[in-house]
Amino acid sequence: ETARLSFVSSSTGYSSARSSLRSSDGGDETNNNGNRDSAISTSYSLSSQSSVRRSDLLLKGILTQLDRIAIELLDTERTYVDDLNAIIKGYMDYLVEEREKLKVTLDAISSLFGCIEKIFAFNKQLYNQLDAANLDCVK
Repeated sequence: ETARLSFVSSSTGYSSARSSLRSSDGGDETNNNGNRDSAISTSYSLSSQSSVRRSDLLLKGILTQLDRIAIELLDTERTYVDDLNAIIKGYMDYLVEEREKLKVTLDAISSLFGCIEKIFAFNKQLYNQLDAANLDCVK
């Protein structure tokens, strides 16, 4: 299983990845099943709660300017979250797994990716809240 990096800082806003890298033996970061909790699941994909309302609006052709803005905001946030996840899964996890072979230090990985996992978690939560509003801008 992939080791996760967590970036919390004392002075710079980021901690050393070396100190925050959790061991794969479980440690404190396991749930009752022995699996490690993570903001990022291995089979991540966003599903849309508002897709039915969006389809209805598009089929009826009664989109207001506010509807268009809400749809664009939701689509943009979904794309951003998907892109962050792709960076984490495709690049950061690879570097962490292959760091010895590539001769890359955890500090270098930490410097390169900063707090991307926290940004991902925040934006994933934001997307879920926007989607749960069902394209209602007042919610």
